[in-house]
Amino acid sequence: MSSETPLLSPENILPTAEERDERRKGVITMAIIFLVVVLGVSILYAVQQALNNPIQPTTQPDASTTKNVPLSTIYLMPSVDQIEKSEVFVMDNITNITFWNHVNITSLGDAPIHITNVEAMIYFRWAPKMNTYVGAGRNSTIVVIGYENSFPLYFRNWVKFSGEMATICKNFSSTERYVNVSSDITVTYKYSSSNGEQQGQATTTAQQLVCCSPRGECKI
Repeated sequence: MSSETPLLSPENILPTAEERDERRKGVITMAIIFLVVVLGVSILYAVQQALNNPIQPTTQPDASTTKNVPLSTIYLMPSVDQIEKSEVFVMDNITNITFWNHVNITSLGDAPIHITNVEAMIYFRWAPKMNTYVGAGRNSTIVVIGYENSFPLYFRNWVKFSGEMATICKNFSSTERYVNVSSDITVTYKYSSSNGEQQGQATTTAQQLVCCSPRGECKI
């Protein structure tokens, strides 16, 4: 018996049209499955990141803070000179002292400033970090200071010593009698800006010796 080897022909080598269609469908199906898997993994990763790192809401600036941003500021330089002259009035173990003080005000903003009020809270310093309130100072005269200009503004002060504090001056020499006082000075000012009239305050502290001689003058 003999067998015949089949002859190679294009029909035996090339796939048929049906086979090509099946292969094409298989490739397309695998590609679709691959894309679906990648898309699913990406979505899961994005969801996990969103849960772990939630987006913080954007905070809008408060209109009250942005509208009132100071466009004009001032710099205060208090006087540290001794107050050599004062008005002293003593009655029934109470000593009243009146004197003038001043603070140098410099405008640092881009518009003139109007000083509307100066106030001082005055304390008698009888030991480090130990003060006793004894009086106040004030000047409500309106003063206009131009840009980058300075002006020494004077204000009147009234202090009263009673009890043991009233005898403090009697313990000093007859030629020079001083009391050590600390003044917390507050300056109120206003200025004009694109948002309308604005108002501000600046504070400083001065440590000074004030004459308390009954004759009203300590400098020889």
